[in-house]
Amino acid sequence: MLSSLENTKPPQQKKNSNPSNKWVVNLSQKTLTEDQVQVLGLGLNFATAPKEVPITDILASVEDGLCGIPPSEADLIRGKVVSTIQNKKRSRSVLTKKEHIALQQLKKDPSIIITKADKGNITTVLDKEWYDNKINKMLDDEETNKPLKTNPTASTTKDVNKFINNLLESNQITKEASFRMKISDATTPRLYGLPKLHKENISLRPIVSTGPFCCAVRPKFMFLNWKHGTPARRLVLSRLA
Repeated sequence: MLSSLENTKPPQQKKNSNPSNKWVVNLSQKTLTEDQVQVLGLGLNFATAPKEVPITDILASVEDGLCGIPPSEADLIRGKVVSTIQNKKRSRSVLTKKEHIALQQLKKDPSIIITKADKGNITTVLDKEWYDNKINKMLDDEETNKPLKTNPTASTTKDVNKFINNLLESNQITKEASFRMKISDATTPRLYGLPKLHKENISLRPIVSTGPFCCAVRPKFMFLNWKHGTPARRLVLSRLA
């Protein structure tokens, strides 16, 4: 696979049906239709209106955010959320029928990767084969990466939670804080690449995706809830240094 990469020229931008859309760069062999370019130009943060309101997901997210809030305030927030859901109105789609079709076509095409550029809010279309070859070449670099015999996620999660229990037992944090800081759904970090459109020979910038990693220990929660200079905070900072 790597040998095929060496013989492959860097992707070049193709002219789209709508050249006025500066927010879409097509580096793949696929020719995009005007509707496809129009949909991609909305950006990767654009979301279509759901057919049904995800009530369960909303309530679960609200309950997660209410941890640490006084019961009276939490009940007030719950009441407002329930009232908002009950008074919901069915959202109209902002996409035309042609744009909906174009979106599904892009989604089902296995030959391309759609991602954002390394710099700027630009949506980029890449050939999947070229993208996979670039990522594999990064992973095969033994000077930068070291293959592991086993996945350390489970054992590291266990060690992190044990550390949090020690903080709780020594009264450095509250039981509620330990509950928020513990990791129960840790995942292995994943690598992806963002194309460097500002470079003459386009390459990928490696990015490790964020998420509930075993070593994350909820840093934002800790630093928002612990007073400056407490023994627990100094201890964590020393461990992270």
